[in-house]
Amino acid sequence: MMKKILGILAVAALMFISCGEEQKTKQIDPDKKAVARIEIEGMMCAQGCGGKITKELNELDCVAGTTIEFDENNPVDVAVVEFEKGACDEKSFTDKIAAIGDGAYKVVKVTIE
Repeated sequence: MMKKILGILAVAALMFISCGEEQKTKQIDPDKKAVARIEIEGMMCAQGCGGKITKELNELDCVAGTTIEFDENNPVDVAVVEFEKGACDEKSFTDKIAAIGDGAYKVVKVTIE
């Protein structure tokens, strides 16, 4: 019985540690920096869904960082992506998001600032 409890605690601890993975930010020349606001449908939570979208977008070489603006009362949530102008475009973001979870998320609109 004690081994089962310790096993469960060990698994829970590993899951907790893996969720707290530190996001590495990439440096972008301030003159080349742009911000994309990506409106997304299909997110159910900030941690799981938002974390997955953040992780996937941050894997793009052109992306410096991603933050999620999640509102459980709104059907559309927003990913704010800092990226290098000319290194990627709207299609880079929409393709990456569409590939997550076999199309679980739908990009409604992308605004580049």
